Amino acid sequence: MKRLQILLVALTLGAATHLSAQGLDLGFKSNAELREQGATTTQTEAPQTPPTQPILRAELAETSVVPGQSTLLRLTILVPTYMPSPPEFPSFNQPNLVVELPERATGPTTQTVGGESWSGVTRRYQVTPLVPGTFTIQPADVGITWADPDTNAPTQSVLTLDPLTLNAALPQGAEGLDPFIAAESLTLTQQIEGAEAELTPGDSLTREITAEITGGTALVLPTMAPSTALPGLAAYPETPSVQTTGPSAGLRRERIVYVAEGGGSGALPEIHIDWFNTATGKVETASLESVPYKVDGPLLAPAGDKLQSRPWLWVGIAGVVLVLSILTLWVLRLHRRRKDRPPPPPTEASTFRALENAVRAQDLGLTYAALDAWAALLPGDDPRRNTELSAALATIGAARYGTTSIPVASAWQDLSRALSKPRAA
Repeated sequence: MKRLQILLVALTLGAATHLSAQGLDLGFKSNAELREQGATTTQTEAPQTPPTQPILRAELAETSVVPGQSTLLRLTILVPTYMPSPPEFPSFNQPNLVVELPERATGPTTQTVGGESWSGVTRRYQVTPLVPGTFTIQPADVGITWADPDTNAPTQSVLTLDPLTLNAALPQGAEGLDPFIAAESLTLTQQIEGAEAELTPGDSLTREITAEITGGTALVLPTMAPSTALPGLAAYPETPSVQTTGPSAGLRRERIVYVAEGGGSGALPEIHIDWFNTATGKVETASLESVPYKVDGPLLAPAGDKLQSRPWLWVGIAGVVLVLSILTLWVLRLHRRRKDRPPPPPTEASTFRALENAVRAQDLGLTYAALDAWAALLPGDDPRRNTELSAALATIGAARYGTTSIPVASAWQDLSRALSKPRAA
C-alpha cells in the first residue's frame, strides 16, 4: 500500500513538470509571484485624494420637452464643513422660458464625497419653455460662504455653473396647433347667470368660463370668449385671471357681463380649444356649447344713426376726453416731481428696525444684510465684532446648514438679546 502511494505522488509530480514545460498554467503561483501581483493590485486600486474645495452640481431632469411642459433644474452645492449663510443663487429667466421656484424649492442635503460626509444645499427650479426652440441656460456664478476645514473661519468662494441646453420641439401630429397647448388633461366649464328667462333692456347676462389644465402651464391658454357685442347685448369683459394650482397645473378664468340694450335674440358663441394630449399622443378638442338668449323690446338703431340724431353726445364725449387729458397731464407732472425727489437717507433707527424684523422672521440672509447696513451707521466699535452676537450667528448657520442637530430657536433669541448691548453702548 505504501509503495502504491509513493508511485501516485511520483506520477503527479511528473505530469505537472511536463505541463509546465509546455507553457500550460495550472493555477499554481510562487510566493514571489503572489507578492508581485498584490503590489500591482494595490497600486492600481489606490484611492484617489478626496477634494477639499466646494462642489457645484447642476442637472436637468429632462433635456427635451414639448412647449408648455415643465422639467426640473436641480442645483446642488456641497462643502466639506458647513455654510454659515445661504448661497447667492442666480436667476435664469429669459424670453419665452419661465423659470419658477416650486414649493419647498430649497433644502439641506448631505452626500458622500471621497468617502467623507459633506453637507450642502439643493435648490430646484421648474423650467417651462412656452414656444418651440432650443434654450440655453447661460453660465452663472453662485456665491457661497463656508467654514474653512482647518480654522473654521468663514471663507467666500464663487462657483460657476456650466451652460445647460433644453430643447422644446413640437410632437408629430401637432404641427398645426395655434397656439400649441400640451397637457395631460384640459377641461372647459362655464357658469351662466340670467339666461333662464327672457331679458328686458337693462337686464344683465353673465358668462364665466374656466379652463383647467394639468400636466402643463396655464400661461399658454388663449382667450376663450369673444368680447364683441351681440344682437341686443353690449359686452363688458372683465380682466382674465390666471392661477397656478400645482407644480404642473393651473387655470384661466374669464368673465363677461352682457347688458341688454334693445330687442334681439341670438346665442353666446360656442368655444373650442384644440390641444395635444401627452398621455395619448393625440390632438383633442375641449369645447363648450352655445347659450341661447332673447331680449324683449324694440330693435336698436345703428350706432351711426344714434350719434346723428343726438349731437349733444358728441359734445359730451369731447368734454370727457378734454377732462381726462387734463387729469392725465396733471398726474404725470406730479409723478415726475416725486420721482425726481431723492429718497430720504437711512437712519440708525430705521436700519435697526429692519434688523429686528429680519431676526423676528428668522431670515438669515436678510439678517446679515440688515446687520451690515446698521453697523455702517453706528459710531464707535463695529457691533459685528461682538462675541455674543458672532457666536449666535455661527450657531444659527451651523443649525441650518450643518449636519448636526442644534436647537435654532434659542439661538435666534440669543441673537436678539445680543443686539441690544451694542446699540445701548
